Amino acid sequence: MDSSLQQLQAWATVAATAVAALTLAALVWYTIETHRLRIAAERQSKAAISPDVSVYVVPSRMWLNFINMEIANFGFTPAHNIRLHANPDFEYRKGEFISQLGPFKNGINHLPPGGKVVFFLGSVMDFKAAGRMESSFRALTNYQDRHGATFSHEYEISFKFLEGLSSIERDPAITIADDFESLRKAVETWSSEAIKEIDRNRWKQDSYFYRSPIGVFWIRPMTGRVGRYQLGIDSLPLHEHYSLYEAAEAVHQKKTGYSLWDNRQDVETPADLTKWTVEGNQATW
Repeated sequence: MDSSLQQLQAWATVAATAVAALTLAALVWYTIETHRLRIAAERQSKAAISPDVSVYVVPSRMWLNFINMEIANFGFTPAHNIRLHANPDFEYRKGEFISQLGPFKNGINHLPPGGKVVFFLGSVMDFKAAGRMESSFRALTNYQDRHGATFSHEYEISFKFLEGLSSIERDPAITIADDFESLRKAVETWSSEAIKEIDRNRWKQDSYFYRSPIGVFWIRPMTGRVGRYQLGIDSLPLHEHYSLYEAAEAVHQKKTGYSLWDNRQDVETPADLTKWTVEGNQATW
């Protein structure tokens, strides 16, 4: 009886020890997992309020053969004092290196969230001809957030992904831009023709003539100069005037600047525009 009791006590001790060990292991696992989740949450929270500057190359939307480099802030806050470095320095054109370009040479003072700097780097044809399609380099970025915290990233820039690519249709944005440009030109052409037609009608309505003993005086609106009228006689232009009535009054008062008329004392002058003939009634002369 004593032996059985001792055996049960021994098993109970083993079981308690095992339970304690499992409990301790669970507590250690829980502590480690909680710490890991806390660090991940802190990183995620920090990423949500940090800038994220990326450097990459993409085919141009204008034409697949063209290669653009883009420097973009995909973060949620502005990036400041962006400095770029290429390692090794990339010769994008004969004798011209990427380190000489403004973003790499002078840096970028500020990129807002979603901000982007895009520039033409070269063409696939030129890179192939110069043997640069196999070349690659690393773009090193250093920048700060608004509080002065520093960030650094490194991106491998390679052109190999462009090999064999082709496009069967144009970028819709380019098609829309071309259609808009065609529409703009059509509207400009229509507008120009409409203005010409208005000028023609205005010319007909506002052109006046007076047959005098020494020639035919005429008053016509000046093309392209709204509110200005030209006075003339036969084929000779005289002074410009601000209204039809002002021009007619100059003839009436013999202040046309045409001495053969202004110095004549033996002719009767038209008192007002009712003595003049509109071009539409020219046949009644």
